[in-house]
Amino acid sequence: MKTFVALGALVALCHSAFGLDEGAYTIGSASLQSNKILSVNEEDGQTLSFSPNNNDGSQAWLFTRVTFDNERDFLINSTFSGGYINCGEQRDSPCALGDEPQVFTAELAGDNSYELISQQSGYFLRADGEKLQIAEWDQSPDEQFVLTQVFYLPRLYGTSYQTARKDSSLDIPQKPPQFIYAEWNDYGYLMLRTPVSQIPGHMQVCPKQQDKLLSTTRVVARPCPDGGPYKLGLNKMTCGHDSYIRDLTPILQACFHKKIQFLIGSVGGDGSDKRAQEMFEIVQEIAAKEGFSFKIATISASFQRNLLKNRIVNQKVGPCGPAEVKLEGVEKLGYRTIFIGGIRDPNLIGQIANFLADLRAYPEKLFPELDRSPQCQLLFHFYGRNGTMGPIEPTPVAGHDLGILGEFVAPSQELSYTIANNARASTLHMPYKNQIATTGNFASPLSPHETAAGPIFRFNVYHLVDLEASEEISLFPISTRLIANGPLPKMPIRSACLI
Repeated sequence: MKTFVALGALVALCHSAFGLDEGAYTIGSASLQSNKILSVNEEDGQTLSFSPNNNDGSQAWLFTRVTFDNERDFLINSTFSGGYINCGEQRDSPCALGDEPQVFTAELAGDNSYELISQQSGYFLRADGEKLQIAEWDQSPDEQFVLTQVFYLPRLYGTSYQTARKDSSLDIPQKPPQFIYAEWNDYGYLMLRTPVSQIPGHMQVCPKQQDKLLSTTRVVARPCPDGGPYKLGLNKMTCGHDSYIRDLTPILQACFHKKIQFLIGSVGGDGSDKRAQEMFEIVQEIAAKEGFSFKIATISASFQRNLLKNRIVNQKVGPCGPAEVKLEGVEKLGYRTIFIGGIRDPNLIGQIANFLADLRAYPEKLFPELDRSPQCQLLFHFYGRNGTMGPIEPTPVAGHDLGILGEFVAPSQELSYTIANNARASTLHMPYKNQIATTGNFASPLSPHETAAGPIFRFNVYHLVDLEASEEISLFPISTRLIANGPLPKMPIRSACLI
């Protein structure tokens, strides 16, 4: 069973009903088209305008609370340049980015819609065409902003924060740490969600940033759920050993030389204790080769079945409450076999739905258990005809070529293979209206034509579980270890690698 724990905390808390969470957001105007959001001019790093959403860092804004317990007052700065939104004090003055911070109060105006009021002047932020300014309150949609949380996080700030700290009249919190988001995908590559040029420690890529590296910087490799339940079911790591060595080496170089924190969530893919140990050994291997020394903390995330049963009996598994963890568990459905091929005859493409319905009926007679349960089923996936979006495809126009992926699930690999073989042969030879030839309906690019794809799993636990007092500590113990290949880095344990 897999336990997801929030990065940076062991307890996932519900959002306040009215307060805005700290984090990165896009800022849209209720009076403009929904695809237009506040952006920074990438050339001067200061000019602000509303432009089409193109999903890059110049359109994400970090909202940081002025005090920890205040859910309404924020500093707003760009994750692209680090500059703060500042609109001065004069009514109708334009807003731009600068080093001086300005505190804004976020007042809930509707669903994800907020009014943003400058504490310095008392004026409201307003969308003036495609520009941003401050103005008197007029209850118009121009002064309502749609905030959508995103996963962009800030790049290096330069000196803007140090400049802001000089103003003792502002109660500004300690500088929020830099994060670099990354994930290992199912193809064995560490995908950086922050551009490589913004990564501290990448001196060969961004030499001009050397003097701006901060010890509060952290690198975060977060879990990617795209692979589905098979990682839990097969108890396998997401990538091969060499992929982890390749991608972790430059990150650990930055960790050691620049004292950067590195945190891996759901390590290895499923987040089990076994994966944490395997990842520790990989870090140990890299450290030995490079001569690095680290202080490392590992968090155990095993969740006992009896404890889960007790929570279910006591109705402590359900919607979001005061303190919870998310659990994932899987069950094996059976075994999968697939085949793939293409159809070119326009006569057959035009009647493919009826053809496959007749084709399905034939193996169902031979295998009565077929399509009676999720453990034994036949599925067809089309490519060239709504293959990606299926029934919600807005432009369902068939092409001249149709790719078909047949998927067959059965309680055993042998039965799955037998059904797939029968269905593929039927696809190749079954007659249809206006058929030109009695064979060759289906072109197979592979030989053997059927491929055994191994066991198949589905999630049977995907729940939030209430925690008792102090269980956020007792259920997820933290162990610290040292890797010594020379002098240890002079930094507290929280600044070392965390797995």
